[in-house]
Amino acid sequence: MAATADSFGEFFRTATDKGPFDWQRRLAGEVCADGPKSLAINVPTGAGKAGGCGWIA
Repeated sequence: MAATADSFGEFFRTATDKGPFDWQRRLAGEVCADGPKSLAINVPTGAGKAGGCGWIA
């Protein structure tokens, strides 16, 4: 099964018991499509950077 932004959301929720932030869903969609548009992630402290990046690395 190919990964999609929707399947990332389901996977993330199963793995963490929490839903992903919107930016995590968007990043997963970019990675699934053709790679991220940027290597920089500019979100505030507590917005799930470590939690989001670990699943798509």
